[in-house]
Amino acid sequence: MSVRLVESQRVPRKGLAVDDFAQKRSVEDALALLAIPGHTRHEFLSSRVDTRLYLDYDEVLESPLTPEILKDRKDKVIARLDALLGPFSEDKTIVYYSIASRHGFSPRHGKFKVSFRPFVRGLSIPYTEIPLLLRSMHQDNFWDMSVYKEGEQLLAAINGVKDRDDPRVLTKEHADDPDAWSERFRDYASWRTVGFALKSLGGDDVYLQEFQEFSRLPEYDTPAAQKACRELFERASTNGVTFGTLRHWAKEDDAEGYQRAGVFHGGTFEKYLNDSEATAIPVVGLEIASVHKDLPPDLQWRIMRPTGTRAVFSTESNRAMIEVLNVNSPGKETANVKFDLKTAAIRKGQLSLLNDAYKRAIEHSVVNDMNMGWAINIGIGTVNIYNSEPSSESNRRPDDDLVQLVIQTHPEAFARIAFAPDVKSSNCNGLFFCDKDTNVWSQEHNGTMEEKVMSLFKSLSMELTEKELHYVASRRGRADMLHIVACKLADKGFKASLDSNRDIFPLANGCFDFSGSRVEWRPLTLEDRVSVVAPCAYCPELAREKRAEVDRFLAQVLPVAEERSVVLAFFANLLCGRRRAKKFLVLTDKSGGDNGKSTLLALFSLFFASFADTNTKFVCKGSFDRDRDSHDAGMEPMKGKRLIVAEELKHDMTLDDALLKRLTGGDGVTISGRQCSSGGRFEFTWQAGVVMLFNEGDCPKFDAGDTAFMGRMLVAPMRAKFIDPLQSEVSDGHAYQFPMVANIQDKFPSWLPALADIFTDHFAPLELFNSVPPAMKEWRSDITGDANPLKDWLDETVLVTGNSSDVLLLADLKGICHIRDKRFAEYVKGYFSGVNGVTFHAVNSVKVGETWVTKRGVLKGVQLQ
Repeated sequence: MSVRLVESQRVPRKGLAVDDFAQKRSVEDALALLAIPGHTRHEFLSSRVDTRLYLDYDEVLESPLTPEILKDRKDKVIARLDALLGPFSEDKTIVYYSIASRHGFSPRHGKFKVSFRPFVRGLSIPYTEIPLLLRSMHQDNFWDMSVYKEGEQLLAAINGVKDRDDPRVLTKEHADDPDAWSERFRDYASWRTVGFALKSLGGDDVYLQEFQEFSRLPEYDTPAAQKACRELFERASTNGVTFGTLRHWAKEDDAEGYQRAGVFHGGTFEKYLNDSEATAIPVVGLEIASVHKDLPPDLQWRIMRPTGTRAVFSTESNRAMIEVLNVNSPGKETANVKFDLKTAAIRKGQLSLLNDAYKRAIEHSVVNDMNMGWAINIGIGTVNIYNSEPSSESNRRPDDDLVQLVIQTHPEAFARIAFAPDVKSSNCNGLFFCDKDTNVWSQEHNGTMEEKVMSLFKSLSMELTEKELHYVASRRGRADMLHIVACKLADKGFKASLDSNRDIFPLANGCFDFSGSRVEWRPLTLEDRVSVVAPCAYCPELAREKRAEVDRFLAQVLPVAEERSVVLAFFANLLCGRRRAKKFLVLTDKSGGDNGKSTLLALFSLFFASFADTNTKFVCKGSFDRDRDSHDAGMEPMKGKRLIVAEELKHDMTLDDALLKRLTGGDGVTISGRQCSSGGRFEFTWQAGVVMLFNEGDCPKFDAGDTAFMGRMLVAPMRAKFIDPLQSEVSDGHAYQFPMVANIQDKFPSWLPALADIFTDHFAPLELFNSVPPAMKEWRSDITGDANPLKDWLDETVLVTGNSSDVLLLADLKGICHIRDKRFAEYVKGYFSGVNGVTFHAVNSVKVGETWVTKRGVLKGVQLQ
């Protein structure tokens, strides 16, 4: 065994042969060179040659490294290693690992770095395939994937410094760990041969001590090696070895190895090992001459396997030969027949006959000649021989039958499992599980779902044979069972149905149901298909205890009772996902801040939690044109939201009138678009109410001529003024002044049950929004008027009388206006749309003198000043 060492990672390599910069050294020489810390040597790895599995964990931290941090990270590394290598141990593969580390300050990053390098022995793999292994085991997000470069890789050697500018040294975590390149079992086949031989000679544990002494040679003396000795001795059979073991020896051992094995086992299988003698395996029970018309019947056929990919059927006289290629690739085999100096291809349909002949021949030879009646794996493909004396339980039931049985036995458990298939993949990623305690669905990792399904298979109510139970508990069986379960539970519409019930508002311990004539508090059910809940829990006792305190807070923030009722009704209706009211809410003030807008929204946002989203630019025109959400995919995260808050809006922003009108279009508004990084489409029903916050003078721009848009604006005057008690100054001119309460937000979590009661009390029909208090309309007129370019001129020109007999025509107004605008009529209508006593008529009869004349564009309740 040898390795290639490079003196330094700075050694030139481009355009040079490997021998020019990476000298090949024996393991002993390499270990001697690397024994002294401080060198700069690296091992050269080629992607064309198998190497032992190695992994890398790196983490950069701002603060200095403490023993607690290093222990925590090492525990995580070991846990991941055990999870990664566990399946190989289950397959009886002898796998061990050692860990080296290189911690400390990294000059390159200017920070502290945790670095672990595990070396795994017992598994050989081209290093470029290590990322594939990590991804298949779902560990690619833990290990550093950048250390597996295509073509070639320099692997830091033990006791070496990182670089001449970085003095960190790669050292063993434990001094007695085996070295990175030296396997304790360099000639594993010979070591295993000795174990089998001693077991066969003595039986039981007579020669176990001798086997352990043999393994305590310096090359094998580790606790892990001693454990492997005991395990191998326990597994070894006293009456022979499996055909797979014989095949391994035939391919890997030398001539002395054959002779040694032959002596140990009485020479009963020498003919199966040597290729020149392997023709002694006869074909029985099938006439394979039928694969080609030129082959005569009644020939005595026999088998040999000259290579790992070929199987050859021949006759004693060698007059005929059938060659099967790609025997280890089921479905890709090809075959030809050679007879009388002619070669002809065999049809694909005849290959199954050759496979059956091969399997029957091996079964007959192993069972009869070698007296092996237990499970073995060999192959063209896989041959399974379970027992030389078949019984009623010699074979297990088909996989599909086993899955059907477990589903029928545990219908309630499988009612809590669903599979949302991805049409672009064939795996079973997309399994959901409904928690029995909360009835909340969540997507689970396949490993977690394997454990749940296996626990059902292992329950006492399942009538499985020992072989069936062993199979479903194996690594392959677990995966196969889960895959079939997923196929049987597949529901293409499952994801779309999650969180689609707009008539409930789910909390941590139940939900408010608005489907009936009255609001009902009830537990969540399996059929609700809820995956998102507000994290607070509803407690009636706590709600009653805190109700007065919450009412007092709301009365201060919204001191006018009529206005407070409208605001609370708006938020109460958001508990239900049906947006019947064509309104959006604006919170603004005329006192320069400190009026409780943000505090009030903080309380309400905490209540809605997962159902709320804060996004300042969402309601603004242009934001979707400049960022990565410049297509409809930016709307997809809003699915299932009940509250959208746009705060800190500024006067230089422009509202997206069309978007807001679309989102406030009433119940059943459908949002659709293209999914991010995909050609797929999404579609959902809009459920959210929109709330905007801005201070006095910061109203964003909007189309003042769009009366429909302004009619959907519900303005809540924030009249309160909260004064810092530490300041002696008292603000004048504010009717509603209150002292600030320090850290009031600390109380909010305990207020949420009481707030739930307040919302359900204010859950009101749409009539409430049709009778908005006059003061709220006046504030809306002030906001819309400020956005109207004709405001100042109309203030100076038109007098509001409120008398319907006072009439003014739009045409007359336009004739005297010095401001020319194509949308003159729209701006005038928008200006007066919220003014009490003023009405606009597209067509109306107007008295001119003593006669009535039909006119267009008539304003009533106003006159010229």
